[in-house]
Amino acid sequence: MKLKDLMAKDIDQVFFNEDQFAETHTLVIEDVTYNIPLTIEHDVDGAMQHPLEEGWMNSITLYFSAKMIKRRPVKGQLIEFDKKDYVVADCFDDCGCYELRLEVNGR
Repeated sequence: MKLKDLMAKDIDQVFFNEDQFAETHTLVIEDVTYNIPLTIEHDVDGAMQHPLEEGWMNSITLYFSAKMIKRRPVKGQLIEFDKKDYVVADCFDDCGCYELRLEVNGR
């Protein structure tokens, strides 16, 4: 078995296993609803706040398996996460794992 295959197996069986680290959340992307096991860097209620000239920006970072959605989200795209609206700040693919940073303007 190749290293890439071993990493993919670990991603699914450990990091995104609901008995280990992950919890299932709902993402709506381009009118498609996904129930995805993922890990969250900052929970929605306690999201980090960054001061901006026009108000406060709440951000949250999600980690999930890339194979769980049709295509990678792009910067500026609107996404609904657990019934709250966010804008994609960044999305990186790291060995089949998406790191998705979402922001909402809290004006």
